[in-house]
Amino acid sequence: MTTISHAFAQDSWRINNRLQVGSFHDNNVFESVRNTESAFVSSAIFQTQGRRNLGEVRVNYSYSNGLQFYSEFQQEHKITQIVSGDIVWSPAKNIQFTANAGGTAKFFLNAPFDFIQTYSALNVSYFLPGGFSVSLHINGNQLEYAETNQFDFFNRNYGGSLQKRLSNKLLVEGGFSYSGADFQRSAYYQSAEGLFVEKPTRQSDQYNNAFFRVTFGRHYLLRLTSEYMDNSSNSIGYAFSGMRLSVVGAARYKTKWLARMAVIAQEKKYKEDITPVNLLEFDLERSETNSAVLDISYDFIANISMLIRYSYYKNETGLRGQFYSKNLIFIGSEYRF
Repeated sequence: MTTISHAFAQDSWRINNRLQVGSFHDNNVFESVRNTESAFVSSAIFQTQGRRNLGEVRVNYSYSNGLQFYSEFQQEHKITQIVSGDIVWSPAKNIQFTANAGGTAKFFLNAPFDFIQTYSALNVSYFLPGGFSVSLHINGNQLEYAETNQFDFFNRNYGGSLQKRLSNKLLVEGGFSYSGADFQRSAYYQSAEGLFVEKPTRQSDQYNNAFFRVTFGRHYLLRLTSEYMDNSSNSIGYAFSGMRLSVVGAARYKTKWLARMAVIAQEKKYKEDITPVNLLEFDLERSETNSAVLDISYDFIANISMLIRYSYYKNETGLRGQFYSKNLIFIGSEYRF
């Protein structure tokens, strides 16, 4: 039987910090389809994480503050702050409750694109004989732009999954989720004359997702996830279906080298052959659908590393069916304390 400990050993806070500094080259600063602009970007990230056990309860937190300064485009200077926390409660050896909350805030120093996105979630997991476990979750997230409400929404998500550990190195999982997003903007329909007409109701979308995931490895990690997506909407132009395949991997070589990679490939098929009235996304960095990232680091000593990262994106722009390409090359160092 797969079980979890009935009570965590009580201890004091365990805190880990890291400081990462470096520079990267961005060959398409504004995510443009044709007229691309490139720039060198200086960046710094500070992150702190903590954990504490209190009998049957474990408390975790994470906070990071990132800075990006562009050499030629001051309007792109930005600060990104991410905070999260969760409480894990195990009242019995085969059941676990997790409550978490957090948010992301992005502030542009010279442009009116600031936004805050927050979320909260509750998850319950039940561990069954034979290496099975069942999880159910409910969560909500909200997006708020400072200067416009055309992209603001509140989303409710309900879902569940079934896991089965086949061996110490192999875990399989399948699940399904349903979410409903309520936007602040109005919904539209297309008149007989071909004009887009505003409805008296706000846009509301319903999103279904089914996934299957396989995780391999112990000293290395390889995770493959296949997903089916289906989105319906009361506003014309936003209904679609599609598939997404993601691969995440990590491997350590001779203790000092660490390689990590992530690949996402997605294909959408829209159900209406028209361009929507409103853009799909305002901040295109929130919509990374086709990407590949390779990260290689070398530990000089236990707490100092040098790293190089290559990232490639080919994502949908604000206008559906139009794609931009972006390459990022990052070189930097990391100090952990």
